[in-house]
Amino acid sequence: MRRAALVMVVAAVSASAAAAPFTPGARELAEALATPGHPAHPTHVHCSGPSEEPTEFSCNYRLPGGARCRTWIAIDGPTWVLIDAPACRRRTG
Repeated sequence: MRRAALVMVVAAVSASAAAAPFTPGARELAEALATPGHPAHPTHVHCSGPSEEPTEFSCNYRLPGGARCRTWIAIDGPTWVLIDAPACRRRTG
């Protein structure tokens, strides 16, 4: 009886984890940003989405030195790609 209850709990936790939406983080954003001339070391990453397109995410982040940036990334097969040029504001003061 205990084993059956444990199996049911594990199955319920696994199902809820599988249903939870994935949101990209620093690693996925760095992969998308890895292009010539753009640093691939974002910090303070916050990505959100999807809203309409289930593979596209809006990301806010900072670059070393404090510039605040925003861009869009998407999952393309096994890789993350940049789908909008990053817009960055330099830190003032």
